Amino acid sequence: MSSAEAPTPALRVRGLIAGYSEQPVVDGVDIDVGRGQVVAVAGLKGAAKSTPLTAILGIARLLGGTVALEGRDVTGLPLQKLARLGVGYVPQVDEVEDPSVLDGCDLVLALGCRSSIPSRSGSTRACRPGPS
Repeated sequence: MSSAEAPTPALRVRGLIAGYSEQPVVDGVDIDVGRGQVVAVAGLKGAAKSTPLTAILGIARLLGGTVALEGRDVTGLPLQKLARLGVGYVPQVDEVEDPSVLDGCDLVLALGCRSSIPSRSGSTRACRPGPS
């Protein structure tokens, strides 16, 4: 591979169209996630942030587009087969008491960070890189 050529993303989504019926909620979503990379989707409540993720997993209806994992087309694979390939999803729950952005980052950092971040209490939590 030449230095100008980018590595294949761990997850690549192209032209995703998805919804919860025949009517699209999202249209034309492109996502590239590299190995070990953390990607966040931000937006207002009800802005369909989770719809692309749930469509990739077959929870929401995938109306169009492609999904590739490590260069392999996995578009439309059932959730149990995606899980065997290492794909997982942790949905939002409403029972969490007093969540903060930094508390959410603690989990992300524990899964594969390369730096440190202050916790809500003011202490700094360092973490080591996870396995690649």
